[in-house]
Amino acid sequence: MNAERPRPGTLDATAVQDLVRAQAADVLGHDPVRASDNFFTLGGDSVRAGRLVMRLTKALPGDGAVDIQDVFGAADFADLAARIDARLRDGAAAASPASGGPRDARATGGYEESMPEHGAGRRPVPLSYGQLRRLQRDADSVGARIPHHVSTSFRIHGPLDPASLEAACLALVERHEALRTVFELDLRHGRHRAYRLDAHQLDLSRLFRVRRLGAEAEVEDEVTAERTALFDLATEAKLRVLVLVTGKDAATVVVTAEHLVCDGDSFAILLRDLAALYNARVTGAPQDAALPQLPPRCWAEEEKRRHHAALEERLAHWRSRLDPLEALPEVRLTGMRDPDVWPTTAAQVHGRLSAATVRRLRETCAAEAATPFCGFVAALALAVLDDAGHTVPGMVSPTSGRPAGWEDDVDWFATSVIHRFRVNTQLTVGDVVRSAKQSVASGLAHSVPLPLLLEHLQFNRDLEQRWRPWLYLAVDAEDGSPLPLHGVDVEPAVADARLALRAGVTVRVDVHDLHHPGNDAVGATVLLQYEREVWPAERAEAFMETFTRMVALVSENPAGIDVATLLRTYRPGPGR
Repeated sequence: MNAERPRPGTLDATAVQDLVRAQAADVLGHDPVRASDNFFTLGGDSVRAGRLVMRLTKALPGDGAVDIQDVFGAADFADLAARIDARLRDGAAAASPASGGPRDARATGGYEESMPEHGAGRRPVPLSYGQLRRLQRDADSVGARIPHHVSTSFRIHGPLDPASLEAACLALVERHEALRTVFELDLRHGRHRAYRLDAHQLDLSRLFRVRRLGAEAEVEDEVTAERTALFDLATEAKLRVLVLVTGKDAATVVVTAEHLVCDGDSFAILLRDLAALYNARVTGAPQDAALPQLPPRCWAEEEKRRHHAALEERLAHWRSRLDPLEALPEVRLTGMRDPDVWPTTAAQVHGRLSAATVRRLRETCAAEAATPFCGFVAALALAVLDDAGHTVPGMVSPTSGRPAGWEDDVDWFATSVIHRFRVNTQLTVGDVVRSAKQSVASGLAHSVPLPLLLEHLQFNRDLEQRWRPWLYLAVDAEDGSPLPLHGVDVEPAVADARLALRAGVTVRVDVHDLHHPGNDAVGATVLLQYEREVWPAERAEAFMETFTRMVALVSENPAGIDVATLLRTYRPGPGR
């Protein structure tokens, strides 16, 4: 699995045909496979065709040498090998220096070589899998860029020092190289480049702004506009801070980062560092007293180094368990439809779970030696079953699997934890929790960067299929104000959009302080994030009600009760 790919131009037609026949024999379980045999005559189908494409993609040089339509259209394996060989030769010719043209980024896995002719202070860096996939997604949507931001807003009560906050913003950009990344895009050919600049080379006109509003009612519209305003990828710092002043010692602060350089967990690091830099300014403390040392580095370089080791082993795990034509386990829920325009913006619905409910869920999971996270996954699976009336083929949870030493770095993309298990009406509640536990454990052990998994499992997939929704579940512990500024009170404002807006359905559970058993006022805040065009707001509200009800049912019922009885006994009336 870790063998190096052959270099372009090193395979002759005979070698290509031998490789095609060998891979087909493994996929079909049929030996020998002759050049004159037809793939489908030997028992091939669309699923095995996808597997064959994935195997050949890994074994052949480059990434565009084989298309799944070749498998469907080839008369026999000799014909299939001839099509692949012709495409390999075309690719090798296009990549040769004699052609004089720029190299396609996809021919080298998306990484650009450092070029010495670039000026001082303009350091080329490779693009990560996540960045490449995001940019290609924009290209697939007819070249129209859409906002992929990580953003949140806070209400401020007290004397905020704008000059110190502006200085802290500039120091934050100086501190984190990822925020000083600029991109040169070629959406048509996929030849994108990225560079790290010095702060003085960036456009900092929107890094920090103060705006006075005439009425509190204007805040929400201003926050929405700020969160969706596009960054200039080629010139701007990838961070913006907007202060909306609504009265004496009253304001709303909106912090937004470009998702190309920052994920949800990275954003929490930025908020921490921003607060520390501001507090050092207003208190006169040493600026670096509360901040760890941060060596400059690039995740794409680290990702490239790790690709053929641990990542490759984890990819092999998922290749054996996922249908390559599905890419990820997908759940089609009631009321969802494909949007007329791709892609669209996300919306959110909030719900509450009492501390008593969460405490009982903890006890239920403890009886099964499972974490509360497994309990939430089990409740989400039951909610899907109750809502859509079918078994749950799987769910996906984004998490951050940072290697040691990367805890303070923003240059990171989420990994994927896949929960793939079946729920049927004969299972007991305890079985569902145990199944969730096993799935979570397997997913954590084999988590990979989500864009990397998509890159290897969504090969040549039709765009329309990408709209089948994925379910995400995240459980986070709250630990006080996320932006502790000296001398002022800070609380989250409007809707917390710290998770990046992404296609699909996201259920985020923020578990608050549960150390006071008698206080039911604290508990968990549940955030359901969905695509407006995929799922109307009414359906999202209904699913939120079902999900919160299932959390209570899982925590309040004995492990021996079967799912059918559970749903039949506790199903709401016709007014649902």
